[in-house]
Amino acid sequence: MRDGLLQGRTIREKFELGWNRVIELGKKYPHGFQFIEQYSFSPYIHDEVKQAVYTGGWCGPMNKLYEEAIQQKLFIPMNPGMMVHMHYGSFVYILKAHLHGVLELTDDSIIEAIRSCWNAVRLMDAAVVE
Repeated sequence: MRDGLLQGRTIREKFELGWNRVIELGKKYPHGFQFIEQYSFSPYIHDEVKQAVYTGGWCGPMNKLYEEAIQQKLFIPMNPGMMVHMHYGSFVYILKAHLHGVLELTDDSIIEAIRSCWNAVRLMDAAVVE
């Protein structure tokens, strides 16, 4: 995910590349993805390790991207961490559905899902009617 954030030039590109990377890695490494999802909130993982993931890992850079989007008035003013986790949860369940054969993740459906997440938090311009 962090690779995607480094490759994009604009906030929108970084957003799209970062979330696309999450999906790509989940599809490429399904067992690793499922392991992380199953054990990420396990009582066997120390609180310090969990906190390090939220402040560093992939959450920290994505939170900063969302903060920047809020500052540039691209996103609604909301807790950036909450937005990141709302979107992550969406992608987790999309990936789980894909891995269980419930839905097929095509390039188009991935683009649509990422675009939907962007639209869910973007600041609407009052002059633009959609």
